[in-house]
Amino acid sequence: NCLAICEAFLRRTTNAKMKQYQQKQQNGKGEGTALILQMPGHDNTPASSKPLSFWLDEAAIDALEKLLSIPLESLALKVLELDHYSSLLMFLPWENRRHVSIIMLKALGDSGQALQDIDLIQELFAIIAPLLRDEDKGNDDGMKDDSSFMSGNHSELFGGASVASMSIADQSEIQGGRNNVPIIHLHEEQHLVAKLVHLLHHDDTDINFEMLTVARSHLSSGGPERLAYTMVPLAFAALRLLRRVLQLEFPATVQDNGDESGDAPAFAKSTDCRQVLGFLQQTVAMLGGSDTELAIKLFMQIAIASDNCGVLAKANGVSSHSSFSSLAYELMAQAFLLYEDEISDSKAQLRILVTIIGTMLACGNFSKDDYEALITKTAQYAAKLLKKPDQCKMVTLCSHLFYTGEHDDMSTYKKPQRVLECLQRALKIADACTMASPTNVHFFVDILDRYVFFFEKENPVITHKFISGLVALINEHMENIESMGRGSYDSSAIMAAQAQYRQILQHIHRKKADSEFAQRFGAINC
Repeated sequence: NCLAICEAFLRRTTNAKMKQYQQKQQNGKGEGTALILQMPGHDNTPASSKPLSFWLDEAAIDALEKLLSIPLESLALKVLELDHYSSLLMFLPWENRRHVSIIMLKALGDSGQALQDIDLIQELFAIIAPLLRDEDKGNDDGMKDDSSFMSGNHSELFGGASVASMSIADQSEIQGGRNNVPIIHLHEEQHLVAKLVHLLHHDDTDINFEMLTVARSHLSSGGPERLAYTMVPLAFAALRLLRRVLQLEFPATVQDNGDESGDAPAFAKSTDCRQVLGFLQQTVAMLGGSDTELAIKLFMQIAIASDNCGVLAKANGVSSHSSFSSLAYELMAQAFLLYEDEISDSKAQLRILVTIIGTMLACGNFSKDDYEALITKTAQYAAKLLKKPDQCKMVTLCSHLFYTGEHDDMSTYKKPQRVLECLQRALKIADACTMASPTNVHFFVDILDRYVFFFEKENPVITHKFISGLVALINEHMENIESMGRGSYDSSAIMAAQAQYRQILQHIHRKKADSEFAQRFGAINC
């Protein structure tokens, strides 16, 4: 009855205007506490020599849950400023606390209020613990790691009484946490937690980093199913922080004439780029057992970020800039290990290899030995794909790894002969694919596209003879398809290949007409 009276009183209060509520809630706190302290069987003395124990029945638990949920829509996170709010919440069973936590996170998301206080964030994550981890079976009241809220405040609130917040149903069988949460509810809950991570922001990068560290300490105990949702926003929040720290640690001050000035302010923060990158590496490693493909892609995203840090550090004259490229190599190595150990689906392998090739081309700060080791391994992965069409696609793409940058740029990696080896291997695979189905003629067209690309880049081993021969081969295949009739094959695939082929030939003719390239492209027969 006492909790029901408190609920009715609070409902009436929250329906009033906000300014009136701010005044009334001061009285409401006192009245609510007084009512609770007068619960039957309580000793109201501050320090009871014999603490009392009693059960909260289902009606009382339901009333307490409603009592704690009512002010959330109006106050959102400000409810934590109310006396004994956190303490009262801890008396609810685990499942009821989960319901209140959901309402709290929805209210926070709607408010869009940034979270900037470390202590407040600690308290918030402790409150929403039922959304972050499973209930501890070894603790009857499900309050593992929440002892800080039970000490002090609770003895004051209940006059020394020991309250076991377990419903009648809970007394017969303690709920099993995640195992009893339907998967659709788990998705909804973890999306709310993910949105919470994006509210963690502070203008001071040191404090922002500490906030993310606190968040990870609470989120890391959620198990694989939860980590798949919570580690991803945490990683992207850290990447945003890295960009801010990078601007402070390695500022690129540009004068009006475009020259970099050397009077950049000294870096005075305790959190530098290396610390944030280390945090990112550990965070994504936690994701590896939950969503391997996403973890691999995030490792490569962090490798690109680390490479960028190295480029800026080198531009700022930092002698230890090579440590960033070493970290980028380590991140790529972790991604490769996950690929080898966990990825067996052919479609996933294809997607990841495309991402690996793009990442390697985006990073320009690897040492020669590290870069060679990574691209050689990538080429081996491409050659070992199960399906021949996939092999042809990836071996063709791998050719770009062996000839980067412009022809006259000596700082970039160039192995002309390895390019030719990749393209010739791809031609053999394409021939086998085309014999199986003439619609695979598009592989020859893709390879011709690469030949023209490297010929234009002045790769010394890619000559006009290779292009002329491949053009003649494609013409022969196209004539065979026309003679047999398109109706026997997938006409849309053939039409797409023919359209791409015509565009390549038009490009060659334009180059022939251009005086700058006429001599080089004039020898091509097409």
